[in-house]
Amino acid sequence: MQRDEKMKPCVLVLLTGMLLSASCVGLRQEGDAFPATYVEKVESIPDLDQTDPALGLLEGGVMSCGSVSATNSFAWLAENSHEEIALRGEDGSVSYAMTAQAMDRVLQLRTRRGALPSAFIAGIRRYLAERGYTEQDYRLEFQGWLQPVGIEGTSIPDIDAVKRGILGDGAVWILVGFYQIGEEEDEYQIIAHHYVTLVGYGLDENGQENPDVLIVHDPAPRSGPGVSHDYVHIARIEHGRITVGSDPLAESYPQLPIDAAGYYKLGGGLAYNESADVAILDGVVILEMK
Repeated sequence: MQRDEKMKPCVLVLLTGMLLSASCVGLRQEGDAFPATYVEKVESIPDLDQTDPALGLLEGGVMSCGSVSATNSFAWLAENSHEEIALRGEDGSVSYAMTAQAMDRVLQLRTRRGALPSAFIAGIRRYLAERGYTEQDYRLEFQGWLQPVGIEGTSIPDIDAVKRGILGDGAVWILVGFYQIGEEEDEYQIIAHHYVTLVGYGLDENGQENPDVLIVHDPAPRSGPGVSHDYVHIARIEHGRITVGSDPLAESYPQLPIDAAGYYKLGGGLAYNESADVAILDGVVILEMK
């Protein structure tokens, strides 16, 4: 890795439970088995800070959570299986800055505040095409209520599919929805979206096996300095509504309101937006390299 591109110093994670390497032949299917815990990539996927000046991102990186979350995964893939997927500096090492800047460009962040899933997936496709990959070289899937037209997936994220997605040469980017509680207790009003990188699952912060834990690298500076493996505890929502207020956000979310039942709250371990009461797993982008 290039030394002039600051990466958070490494923090050792407890690696207990079953470590299983997944080498896949063909596409992963819904019924495929997967390990109960998976932490093999936790230490080797970067945890970049989207506001790190060394990355040189648009507007200081405030809009670049998607760009940096993708860069985390592309850097790992470039070092392990698909060396051309990330940009490299003159010395041949993976350049975080060049890769993240390329993602900023393909996501067209100059014209929008961040990138919702349709723009994010289109940007990933543009980026991969620029790196020489055709659509026969990978598979993209989105699960969530912001389902883009023409992309396979489900409206409610399937946690098993999310876990399978990180295995082998896969990458998973989680779309976190931050919400305020509305006038009614079970009414969740969207205020912001944010991308994080899935790096593992199934172990909690104490090294204990827990199927309701997703391990993420969060590019937001609020997640803390240095490498911080965020052990996010999830819980299924049983009832309520996902809504949007009457402010300008309503134009961005014509799908709302929807039933909240079946979605997952993201609780302990996630660094919350300071204005949020609740975080929900609104969506997930799964990239499978073939």
